[in-house]
Amino acid sequence: MRRLVVVATVLALALGALGAPPASGAPNVSGAAIRAVPFASGLDAPVAIANRKGDPRLYVAEQGGTIRIVNTNGTLVSTPVLTLAVADSGEQGLLSLTFSPGGTKLYAYYTAPGTGAITVAEYVMNGDVANVGTRRELLSIPHPGQTNHNGGDLHFGRDGMLYMSTGDGGGGGDPNNNAQNINSLLGKMLRISVTPDSPAQYTIPSGNPFVGRAGRDEIWMYGLRNPWRWSFDRSTGDMWIGDVGQNAYEEIDFAAAGRKGINWGWRNREGFHAYNGGAMPAGAKNPLLEVDQDDGSCAIVGGYVYRGTKIANLNGAYIFGDFCRSMLVGVVQRNGTVVERRDMGVEVSGLTAFGEDRSGELYAATIGGTIYKLTQGTTIPSGYWQAAADGRVFGFHGAKTCARGASGVVGVAGNSLGYRTVTASGAITACRLKHRGSMAGKRLNKPIVGMAATPSGNGYWMVATDGGIFSFGDARYYGSTGAQRLNQPIVGMAATTTGRGYWLVARDGGLFSFGDARFYGSTGGRSIPAPITGMSASPGGKGYWLTGRSGVVYAFGDARGWGNAAGRGAVIAGIAHD
Repeated sequence: MRRLVVVATVLALALGALGAPPASGAPNVSGAAIRAVPFASGLDAPVAIANRKGDPRLYVAEQGGTIRIVNTNGTLVSTPVLTLAVADSGEQGLLSLTFSPGGTKLYAYYTAPGTGAITVAEYVMNGDVANVGTRRELLSIPHPGQTNHNGGDLHFGRDGMLYMSTGDGGGGGDPNNNAQNINSLLGKMLRISVTPDSPAQYTIPSGNPFVGRAGRDEIWMYGLRNPWRWSFDRSTGDMWIGDVGQNAYEEIDFAAAGRKGINWGWRNREGFHAYNGGAMPAGAKNPLLEVDQDDGSCAIVGGYVYRGTKIANLNGAYIFGDFCRSMLVGVVQRNGTVVERRDMGVEVSGLTAFGEDRSGELYAATIGGTIYKLTQGTTIPSGYWQAAADGRVFGFHGAKTCARGASGVVGVAGNSLGYRTVTASGAITACRLKHRGSMAGKRLNKPIVGMAATPSGNGYWMVATDGGIFSFGDARYYGSTGAQRLNQPIVGMAATTTGRGYWLVARDGGLFSFGDARFYGSTGGRSIPAPITGMSASPGGKGYWLTGRSGVVYAFGDARGWGNAAGRGAVIAGIAHD
């Protein structure tokens, strides 16, 4: 959800409408509006969606063991593609499916009846039906003792190899340390060639990282807990993995195309944090992002990078969700760093999987049997918080509050995940965002007057009246006015949408740009009814708002005037927008 944040008594903003221009250029999830439209219903616990070359329809795996076809109009083909006998306790069942690059063969990932072994089998397709007489079992991975953490997703890469994710074997905390054991196929991303090599049912690609050294040759990556859903970006070949967390953090892992041998850290790490006192394994890699389970998340559902054409501003953004939280989330990464992350304002309850059709349009499956199609929305949801000087925070239009700031609040910054407030002494109060440090208790030459958040939500800056900058978390320093002689004191700041720059604004509206921040105009030199008290970057990244103490809002660049609190008796202390 896009939210407007105002440190004030009142600031009323209208709901912004969004048209539907062609999806082109860089992704901008803050400017994207989506909706989830029911597409198909009547399925029995759908858990995976696949497409097939030359066929515009969707193929859906039901957890109980049946694969169904969904026509382009959302109706179900009555004859199943395949029905399998599966172990079906808890997290077991038919968990995923995919097709060979040519569409002539079907591959099913399921837990075998009786043993619960993770099984991957191949079937030759005969029209719309899998020929059971052609069944060829490629892999059977023992999974004794536990019914959970089976992983369960498989896709062909652009190299023609079959990749599949496996869970760590279950039991909580990976008691057998399978994920870090390179002689076990559990807790891994595997890569095989489906070409038989007697007596084996597959061959090992020569480029796999453990070929010719200790460790199982099938392993492509390791250190995973329960990578339930993952995908390739169809445009770049990059790999995105949704790895379900233990008790505290969910995570999304990102690997650029061709990266191999990565250790994602489990069971020593959960998200960016040590698990059970474990040390970061040598050479291990942190996730792209983490999701704190404090927000209601319980089982992350990895999605896809959107490569369709129907939703404006979304092409190149990654969409994911969570089984419990339901809210869909959009992410943009650049060089392995999150530069934008936003709740999309759309909830899909009981989310189990995402899928894409041959055109790159996205779908979301639910445990209740409905598949939704993501389509162009008509409005971007806007909500806002109001933070008063006494520390009270008020939320409107879906903006949920959860923390009262300390008395003397002078600034607030946030994103769709939550917010933080700051006082003149530099003390921080956080709502659904982690505390990354503060200036509280430290000697300040000048009081703090504002703050800005990084796009990831994992860091922030504070600014003092002389323009001195203090950076926390993943915020980086790009310069300040601290050594300059100022005609007017600094009163606020705003970060660019990339997180690689920021503006400082003075009381008369004079602007100072650092990093990749660009100048789009100001009130400097103009006669204004009241001094400027803060600023905020526009979601489009090519403009900003300035707000005056009286409530007047000045828009520059691509920022739109949505209204203001002038004449309402409000004393405005700042403005911030996700």
